[in-house]
Amino acid sequence: MDSVKAANLCHNVEYAATQVRTSIGDRTEIDQVLNRLWLLHDSLNRLIEGISDRTADIRCRKMIRTVLIALESPQVQNRQNVSGLRDTACKINSLLIRLEQVTIAPIGKEAHA
Repeated sequence: MDSVKAANLCHNVEYAATQVRTSIGDRTEIDQVLNRLWLLHDSLNRLIEGISDRTADIRCRKMIRTVLIALESPQVQNRQNVSGLRDTACKINSLLIRLEQVTIAPIGKEAHA
């Protein structure tokens, strides 16, 4: 993947995470919250599928922080008792771990080569 495509995918993830954090209020319906989390999940999935080099890791560090901030936001935390929401947040956390594995793996291989 070239760096422009990686940057665009990171931007999509960052936008989705921002939507989770900023567009959810106390009166937002659960299905709207879930839709925003699923958009974030889908965006992360597309990024992971497309990553093939470590330039994406460098460009995505800020995006990862934005996702973590969104997941830790009161907008999400206050609704953790809803199982669908909790499950989607857990899946997003798993994708962040996978993203870290995909982007850091080449660095580790180079160190041992």
